[in-house]
Amino acid sequence: MKLLKKLCCPLLFSLFFVAALFFPVAFASADDTVDLKLSEGTYRYDYAYEVFKLVNEERARVHLEPLVMDAELTEAAMQRAAEIHAIYSHTRPDGSGCSTICPARMRGENIAYGQDSPAEVMDAWMTSSGHRANILHSGYTSIGIGCFVQDSCLFWVQAFSYDTTTGAYVQQPNRKVSPIITVSLQNLNLVFGETEPLFFTEETKTLQMKFASKKEPGLVRLDPSNFDWSIADPTVASLDQSGVMRLKNGGATTVTVSLKSRPSIQVSVQANAFYDLSKASVTSGFHTAYTGSPITFSPTVTYNGKTLTENTHYTISFSNNVNSGKASFEIKGLGLYQSTYNGTFIINKVSIQNTSIKLPYSSYAWTGKPITPVPTVTYGGLTLKEGTDYTLSWSNNTDKGTANVIITGCGNFTGTKSQSFSIQQFLISKATISTISPVTYTCQPVTPEPTVKLNGKVLQKDRDYKLTYSNNINVSKKAQVTVTGIGKYSGNATKFFEIKARKLSGETIQFPDFSYSGSSPSGYVSSNLSILYKGTKLTCGTDYTLSATKDSSTKEISSIRITFCGNYTGTRSFVSLKSYGRVTAIPDQTYTGKAITPTIRVTYNSRTLTKGKDYTLTLANNVNPGTASVTITGKNGFFSSQTVTFKIVKKGTGDSSNTGNTGSNGNSNGTTGNTTISLTAPVLSVATAWNKVTLRWNRISNADSYLLYKKTNSGSYVLLKTISKSKLVYSDTKVSVGNTYRYMIKAGKTTASGKKVYSSLSTAVSAKPALSRPLITIRRLSGKQRITWRKVSGATGYILYQRTGSGVFRKIKTLTSRSTSWSVTTKKGTSYSYKLVPYLRVNRKIKTGPSSVIKTAKSR
Repeated sequence: MKLLKKLCCPLLFSLFFVAALFFPVAFASADDTVDLKLSEGTYRYDYAYEVFKLVNEERARVHLEPLVMDAELTEAAMQRAAEIHAIYSHTRPDGSGCSTICPARMRGENIAYGQDSPAEVMDAWMTSSGHRANILHSGYTSIGIGCFVQDSCLFWVQAFSYDTTTGAYVQQPNRKVSPIITVSLQNLNLVFGETEPLFFTEETKTLQMKFASKKEPGLVRLDPSNFDWSIADPTVASLDQSGVMRLKNGGATTVTVSLKSRPSIQVSVQANAFYDLSKASVTSGFHTAYTGSPITFSPTVTYNGKTLTENTHYTISFSNNVNSGKASFEIKGLGLYQSTYNGTFIINKVSIQNTSIKLPYSSYAWTGKPITPVPTVTYGGLTLKEGTDYTLSWSNNTDKGTANVIITGCGNFTGTKSQSFSIQQFLISKATISTISPVTYTCQPVTPEPTVKLNGKVLQKDRDYKLTYSNNINVSKKAQVTVTGIGKYSGNATKFFEIKARKLSGETIQFPDFSYSGSSPSGYVSSNLSILYKGTKLTCGTDYTLSATKDSSTKEISSIRITFCGNYTGTRSFVSLKSYGRVTAIPDQTYTGKAITPTIRVTYNSRTLTKGKDYTLTLANNVNPGTASVTITGKNGFFSSQTVTFKIVKKGTGDSSNTGNTGSNGNSNGTTGNTTISLTAPVLSVATAWNKVTLRWNRISNADSYLLYKKTNSGSYVLLKTISKSKLVYSDTKVSVGNTYRYMIKAGKTTASGKKVYSSLSTAVSAKPALSRPLITIRRLSGKQRITWRKVSGATGYILYQRTGSGVFRKIKTLTSRSTSWSVTTKKGTSYSYKLVPYLRVNRKIKTGPSSVIKTAKSR
């Protein structure tokens, strides 16, 4: 039996005694100890002498005097080697210190066990600083070395001394010994050498008692003469004083041993009698053909001339009983019949001629290169696997004509079988070209790509065909794409599609001078107006038509209408504010010492126009008392301008009935007394996790609250939360993975009069909670690959996909959120790729996160 080697602390100990320094040792009394005789072992004096020579070689390397091999110390070391088999310690089994074995002389000790040779144990001691210090101690003059062998395990001791009183050592021959050791009752633990209960594999059994220290692991065989042996039921078996037990009848009994020197110390073990079924006679010789299913049968089992009955005397199970070759069965005893019988039987291979072969297509396109279609091979409803059940080869598969695929059985199948197919060139004119949806005019050639199918297969552009276009710039219902076959396809086919007019937006219109006294305003504007779209100047009459009117009183252009045509759609209308705009009278304004901007109302056809959108204002002379003016200039759908005047008067000199207007100028300010409160819109930022959205905004001066709004997907905005002015962050936890959320916020203020004033809404921000992307690694092992990853927060589980070589990914396992690894059986030399997709289950629906980066490794 090979034991572990003990090489380092605390399993290797060194004890160093300094001269003139003594340690008091407590000895156990005779009443506290027992003597135990070990089973036979060997004192290896030859190994002891080899260690002695190696010690002096080490001392010579550091220029120390050699030690003398001392006879007394050697015998003490041999005894200590037997003792450390029982308790591996510098303390002896009786509880006393190691020096008590030779108290007048022993001053240092090294111990070890498990090393197989003198060189190995010396290497272990020399690489340990404490043991090395003992070996190379300059004060030592003599040494004793012990080596005790039992059950092929070696126990080693070095005992060191400062003197040599017994003379030099003369090497002795190795000696068979049964050492007697004294053991403290505190350390004593007697056990049987076999597990309980004892059982019989033959008529007789020799029982073995062992010593197991309560402090150190390991078992030591003891001589049977240490004990008195007894059996509770001698009708079951007999037991002699050498521990030999002979079976009589089946049954259970108890074996008890008591220590002769201490009869009160007893150990008992349960013993069972049974018949060893592994010695039974089994008739099988069963042969059958592979079926793809587990194969079983009932053999004839006899024991000592008696035919046994299945499920009464034994049970039978099978293994490796699906594939062809040698299968196994195991017969396990019941009742008095114990142990097992293991046998084999043969499963024969099946002829590949008995299989069915089906190719994806009966004909294939000629390419000038070998065509290698892969068939589906079935046997009795079982789909066979290439490389496992058969291999493929092809013949006559390059030129046009009849080719063959040849299936050669392997694994569970034998023989060959072939299937023919044809090779021919395909006409692209027989392909199905998908309808092209109408496309919008872009000013450039448009090149929509149709889907081309032939015999149900989607063809690939630039490999199977190329596309050319005609009449594909301007608006037309006869734009054309031509599909021309290449490679293994020939001929061509055409498909028409529609180019629709673009609804124009974002164009730039440059107006002429609006003063005109002629009789053809439309002609004047057409000749002088310019329209640019994406750098292209549009042509009147081709891209648009135009009509204009003149105001005879002002002798200026009063309206323009543009209608886009040809490649464009849409209309644009413009009117002159000078001709059609109406400005209400402006009341006198009270002098303030500052520039005055009066409230002005501008209308067109009873519609009130919006400052900044429909017109701009330019004021003059609007600070000091007197006549001021304001010029209203049209923009967007309005052009031209008109100027109106108003008076600025000192307080108390104007008409009290003409005081002007005060009040709100939109929803972003308010008035209290003579103080105007103005709030600006906050700026909103967002951070997204899988289970929450965190929103932050800047503090707005004068605001006493913030109103946060939320929209889910294509829904409407709703008020999410009214938040106090002290908080500038809010976490929305009512979110789900896969939904898109938008948020806006505005600041609020309550005036002294109790009126609510709000800023405009902020620019919206969006968030889409999602699971994070997992990171996977591949560990290559023999015959398998192990994929590991870190957990993704919030994930309900993971879906693992595998791809073999350049094939397609297939799902191989759905794993729970607790999983962080998965092992996959692989074929040596084959490259496999993996990707991992986390998912979250929400209301019984699966929402997946982003896939990991694809990792690829070749199997060992």
